Amino acid sequence: MSNELNPAPVPVVIGVTGHCDMISCEEIESSVRGLLCAMRQIQTTPLYVMTALADGADQLVAKIADDLGIDLIAVLPQRLEEYKATVRDISTFEKYWKKAKLHIELPGEPAAGKSWQWPEKEARLQQLGAFIARHSHLLLALWEGPDGGPMPDESAKPGGTSDVIRLRMDVGHAMDVEDRSKLFDGSSSSLDITRAIPLVYVCTPRVSKFGANPSSLPDNTGYCYMLTDVAAGDIRGPTWRWDLVPDATNIWAEFGKEVLTAFAYLRKMNEQIATLRGSSDAAIFDARLKNLRIPKLIPGPQKKLDFLTCMQASADTISSSYQQKLIGQFSALPFSVLWRRVLLEIWRKNRSCFPNALNGFSIVLPLSVLLFEAHSKLGLGWGYLLLYLLISACTVGIYHLCVKDQRWQDQWQDYRALAEAIRVQMFWALSALPIAAADNYLRKQDGELGWIRFALQGPAIWASSLALEIGEPNRGAVMDGWIRGQADYFVGTDGVGGKALQNREAAERNDAWTFRLYILGLIFACVVLVVEFLHNNSHGAGGCFFKFIEMLHNIESYLDVAAVFFPAVAAVFAISTDLRAYEAHSHNYRQMGNLFRRAMSVLALPDTDAAKFQDIIRELGREALAENAEWLMDHRDRRIKPNN
Repeated sequence: MSNELNPAPVPVVIGVTGHCDMISCEEIESSVRGLLCAMRQIQTTPLYVMTALADGADQLVAKIADDLGIDLIAVLPQRLEEYKATVRDISTFEKYWKKAKLHIELPGEPAAGKSWQWPEKEARLQQLGAFIARHSHLLLALWEGPDGGPMPDESAKPGGTSDVIRLRMDVGHAMDVEDRSKLFDGSSSSLDITRAIPLVYVCTPRVSKFGANPSSLPDNTGYCYMLTDVAAGDIRGPTWRWDLVPDATNIWAEFGKEVLTAFAYLRKMNEQIATLRGSSDAAIFDARLKNLRIPKLIPGPQKKLDFLTCMQASADTISSSYQQKLIGQFSALPFSVLWRRVLLEIWRKNRSCFPNALNGFSIVLPLSVLLFEAHSKLGLGWGYLLLYLLISACTVGIYHLCVKDQRWQDQWQDYRALAEAIRVQMFWALSALPIAAADNYLRKQDGELGWIRFALQGPAIWASSLALEIGEPNRGAVMDGWIRGQADYFVGTDGVGGKALQNREAAERNDAWTFRLYILGLIFACVVLVVEFLHNNSHGAGGCFFKFIEMLHNIESYLDVAAVFFPAVAAVFAISTDLRAYEAHSHNYRQMGNLFRRAMSVLALPDTDAAKFQDIIRELGREALAENAEWLMDHRDRRIKPNN
């Protein structure tokens, strides 16, 4: 398996909506081409254009994207043969349909217990518009422009270009549409805010308004405009306006800070994924693939599943790389065995056993105490003091140049959060649930961690396509690859082993060593106190006892050093226990393990039909996402730095 699958970066998707009866002219094509060129050149990740390949705007953008070597995603509001009957330029449609890297045919029926607000044709187009608007990283509209205000009003034709733009801007309108579709189960809330997905339109006149060969077009034909929130952070909510983009080829200069940050994080992650296969992390990637237990499906769905799997394993692999640099890999072995194992793995040049930042910073604390005390209490040479200063300076330098400036901790945690969300997304798809993990994840942390939800829009498209194609839940794949595997991971087999128990034992072991070392330091301090008292009150006494007290007094400086050194070592164990969050992990892992065990029991009941199976998997996925969000925020507050 690992020889067939390669690391896969997370794609960036440009969604397209526009007029079917648009007037085609050089100014419009130039702006679209310039914008796509800018996205392709600056966003080095895999770039896709998602379009319904309808007449007019959709086919024009598809042609320009194909000319530029940008891959296509074709998403239709209904079955292929039905949709082809609505397309006038069928040859162009079939040309780009065959070239598309991904094909999606959206379901025609509404969600269970719901009904469409409009006739079926308009309702399907509205569902299509909602899908494109929600799952794009950039929404590009070829639109004639606003009439009287930045947001289209309620008179917009359902499923038309103005309506798609309104779906992107108006949470209330989007909720009303998405609540009726099985594609968006639980995706919207009346308290949601519009996420920072940029929306751009190119002024595109319509034939129905200006005629097939107009003698004059509006002066701003082909001009590019970007939607801007001029009241960001205002308690009254967003206040929109359209700002002119002077140069479409420099569209990035117009993006807000939040959008630029999200694209930058996504680009950096994908650049690292691109180097995995030829790096020392290739073995970790292969192991991650193996752990996912990929099922075998028919060729079409299997290709989509492989892509999701490779994205998940890739994000998990680079997360593990940063984890190793920062805190190393978790080990449940006791110290009596661990140190011998570490020496053996170092001898074998296993990189996972090399020093990490947390261990390095932890060792510096008692070592600095020892060097400083050796100079000040033992009267050793200035070299000890110099070594103390050098070690402290190097530690601060490593922290600022690597851990802090290169964001080791944030990248470890962010990529792990992304990987876990893709895992849930993948098994939702295998359960025939075409819902998006981003709609159920990190909602309360959207400001700080919004880029993760932003990145998840790409995997959601492939997952939705897979879910719609398989139609029925693949119970065996979900039970074996996710539920049973996660239960064993969290609580082990029959409650024996598992991460919950390992973390609890690690916490108890560290607490025991912390206590022993503090007591040892206290003992040395008491010895120093007793020796000092006896020495001051035993003058004139003779015999062996006096000689013994004199001997202890002569080495009192060494006892002083020990009294300070051992508590410093104890602090290392206490700090490590806190930063690795052993106790918090143990409780959370046991809770999640029991939850997955419970799911196994319920899903094994004979009366569990497909609908009930999907309900349980949907809820289980949301619980897993909530637990991972708690893990992420818990670690976010435990910053790794010198002298914690």
